[in-house]
Amino acid sequence: MRAARAASPTGCRARWLVVAFLIVVAALLWVEPATRVALYVAPIWFALLGVAYLRLKPRPRQTADFAVEQSPLP
Repeated sequence: MRAARAASPTGCRARWLVVAFLIVVAALLWVEPATRVALYVAPIWFALLGVAYLRLKPRPRQTADFAVEQSPLP
């Protein structure tokens, strides 16, 4: 299957604007000592979310390898 190609007129610029916005938000959080804690806790929080996702994500169903005639169902 080929990936769909949807062109966005501001695709590359939009990515860099988002990165710049996140840097500005991080800088503003760094200024105030009371909000600086969020910058310390955020990586730990995202790591915990990642571990929880990997442990709890649905696993693919396994298919049975038998013929219809061998089915235990009536």
